[in-house]
Amino acid sequence: MNLSQQEEKGRIPSRVFEAAGGYAPTIGIIGAVMGLIQVMQHLTDPARLGTGVAVAFVATIYGVASANLIFLPIAHKLRLRHEQQMLRQEMFLEGVLALAQGEPPSMIAERLIGFIPESVPDSAKPPPFSPVRQLSWRAREQAKPHAPSSIRSH
Repeated sequence: MNLSQQEEKGRIPSRVFEAAGGYAPTIGIIGAVMGLIQVMQHLTDPARLGTGVAVAFVATIYGVASANLIFLPIAHKLRLRHEQQMLRQEMFLEGVLALAQGEPPSMIAERLIGFIPESVPDSAKPPPFSPVRQLSWRAREQAKPHAPSSIRSH
């Protein structure tokens, strides 16, 4: 699956919650209208009018509240997480391609630092690239001082 397909597939969950956030107030209004229809049936009984109107408005409040306090914030959070994940994958792909092309590590580091948003505090950013080479594990093993053979035989 390529990045554009992942991009599209990853947006689906947030779109579901955005749609729910759009429909919830409408469902609340439908509930209010149905409640008011019930109130109209009892116009001759004033004692039942107050509770019927209250129930009708509660449906509206539930619809609007569920949209703005539940569905839309979840959609926003899902969209942000997906964007962060896509940025990480794009950064990873950029780094791998640069390595495959044989770019020097300092150039790769500079290129990848460009993916970090300006709003990230300096304490969270990686340290500047150090040109000190890391030895592979084989080179480290070969560089370790060996014990004399008399000690190894015991």
